[in-house]
Amino acid sequence: MRVLLRQVQTELKPSAVAQHSELDHAQKISWPEGFSDFLACIGEPIETVHLPLSNPGESYDVPHGQAGAKVVWTVGEPLPECWKVAAYHSDALAEMRNFSPEHLEKADGIVVQGESFSAPLAINTADCLAVAATMEWEETIELASCFHAGWRGYTSGIQQNFLSLLQREMRQNPVFETNKNKPHFWFTISPAIQGKSYPCGDDVLQALRAHHNRFLRTADGWTEVHERAFASAAGLAEFDRTGKIFPDLQALLCLELHAYGFPLSQVSVFREDTRHSSWWPSHRRSVAGEFNRARRFVTHLCPPACRQVQNRVSKS
Repeated sequence: MRVLLRQVQTELKPSAVAQHSELDHAQKISWPEGFSDFLACIGEPIETVHLPLSNPGESYDVPHGQAGAKVVWTVGEPLPECWKVAAYHSDALAEMRNFSPEHLEKADGIVVQGESFSAPLAINTADCLAVAATMEWEETIELASCFHAGWRGYTSGIQQNFLSLLQREMRQNPVFETNKNKPHFWFTISPAIQGKSYPCGDDVLQALRAHHNRFLRTADGWTEVHERAFASAAGLAEFDRTGKIFPDLQALLCLELHAYGFPLSQVSVFREDTRHSSWWPSHRRSVAGEFNRARRFVTHLCPPACRQVQNRVSKS
């Protein structure tokens, strides 16, 4: 898979998310040490951004890719008439074609062809990763997806299922065989709990090891540098001392995308620790406060000129 995907990469202008780079967040953003070493070693940029949010009633939108899509976050209520799935911590992706806001597939992600991308794709989370992704060709969105990747979904390989769909789409679309302009791939990774705030036990350790053995160490792009970064991002160093690991799912996903041929210049990470945030809902914070249920925030991937965004987003 890596060889096929690596062949389609082309030189790109900076991500549109860089418009937010005037924010002074250099001292706030932190990665696990080994992952930071990995970024320095490969010499590729990765857009890491803090969102300037303060009021619980706010929503926020940022550009995604170069074809006019946006990622929008809301707390509690999703945008009207969005396309959602009934997530259950699986690796299942629902391939949808006919839009219906009432129809909830039992899956943890949605994939739509460009011609069916007529409404926001939405995923609820409260510590887990939500990932928005598009495949774009000549300023047209060919494929769009939004999926939920907590530790169960991540270690089961929901992101691998999405990469397999990309591979299939590229093989089945003759335009990619005959045209010198190749598709671009864009990923936006939503705020999530960070490793230092995410102590996990042996069940998560074994799941990460199984995922590593199945998908990562066999990838063509996996190197010793990736291996060291994986141990750091998975928080393995603390296990012998504390019996806990501290996985950083944002870093782990970035590491995996790079190993499969995606330049990190095409990945935007919103580096917020939901566990210690005053704005982003958190399941772990809710449990610590003995609340019955955490609020959820909703990550939406919205098509260009999305009516729901124009009507509802309060800050941009």
